[in-house]
Amino acid sequence: MNIQKQTYFHVSDKLNWQKDTSYFIGRENSVRCQDLMSRGFFSPQTNDGQLPLNGVVEGMAHYINTQQKPPFLPETYHFDANQTLMEILPMLRTQLVLIRELIFEEVRKDYFPQKLSRYKGLHVIPSDKESLSFWLEQLKTPNAKIYKLELTGKLHRANSELLNTASIPTEHLRHIAYKYWLGNKKQETSKDECLFEGMVHVIEVIDANSVASK
Repeated sequence: MNIQKQTYFHVSDKLNWQKDTSYFIGRENSVRCQDLMSRGFFSPQTNDGQLPLNGVVEGMAHYINTQQKPPFLPETYHFDANQTLMEILPMLRTQLVLIRELIFEEVRKDYFPQKLSRYKGLHVIPSDKESLSFWLEQLKTPNAKIYKLELTGKLHRANSELLNTASIPTEHLRHIAYKYWLGNKKQETSKDECLFEGMVHVIEVIDANSVASK
């Protein structure tokens, strides 16, 4: 839907927007998308730090099954399965998010080309206490700021539970993506995700940690 001069919030620790300035959203990939697309995962335990973590997983699987250390893992590697699991967990979470975003964008292009892209859109929060409280708890970091914004442009609103990641078949994920792009008009909740493209004017900048999330 189109909105004009409506107030929303955005929470981020990656922007440095200033009060009383305006920005246009939608010409290029968002900071969040750029970070997701450029992220790689390598083992800090290897000599040159260039062994992808999936290689560490294969090496540990070989070690667990045979009790023999694979030659591509250094002798100094700890070979502790519990520690390896904790090392690869961020990779697993990020890769699941990446798969979700790729599928969602594919479905958007195929069936909803008029909708704004998750690659380029800005995630915003409705200006009500319940929505801000819910999302602040999810997004607040030590350096996060709350940007109070005036928005004019296109907005897509959908149930955020459709964004939960899981290692499910891609066809199932496409079905979920289709439901996401249908939106949830007239069934809005405080937990909805809102995606925006258009003109942003910064009304106020607030330290997120000065605001209680509940």
